[in-house]
Amino acid sequence: MICDSLKEVWVDNCSELKKLPQFKGEDQSIQPPASLKEIQGSRKWWDSLEWDPAYPQNILQPFFIELQGNVHSGVACDNCQVRPIVGNRYKCKDCPDERVVGTGGVIGFDLCEECYNTPSKHSDFVNQHNTKGHTFELIANRGDSPVPVHTVEEPNSA
Repeated sequence: MICDSLKEVWVDNCSELKKLPQFKGEDQSIQPPASLKEIQGSRKWWDSLEWDPAYPQNILQPFFIELQGNVHSGVACDNCQVRPIVGNRYKCKDCPDERVVGTGGVIGFDLCEECYNTPSKHSDFVNQHNTKGHTFELIANRGDSPVPVHTVEEPNSA
């Protein structure tokens, strides 16, 4: 596979992915693309991958970053832009998730735990549709039911 623009690979909870594709340079040598910065996934997933002897694990090992804690794959913090959010996720209950035509993505309003708990990191939680008075929900683990925590105008009591 020649893919000169691939920068990041994130794998979360995918036990069906047993092999990574072989990346080939322009000269057809087996090597990762020059643009590749990281491959993120669980240690269990990484250790369970099957490797072709002609394409050993050590070619991609320097790019592997173990995801720690709960990963909210496909969700970025709307303040610091970290993606994916790892750990507690704070989702605005009042900002609807809207499909964005042409991007395949959904716009809502989410914060990572650090941004949520650090008032100096944000001005008024205003971004996209979010305004003061909106209620945030804590989503501790992917798939959990959200728990209301506060509105933006109230002090953080979570």
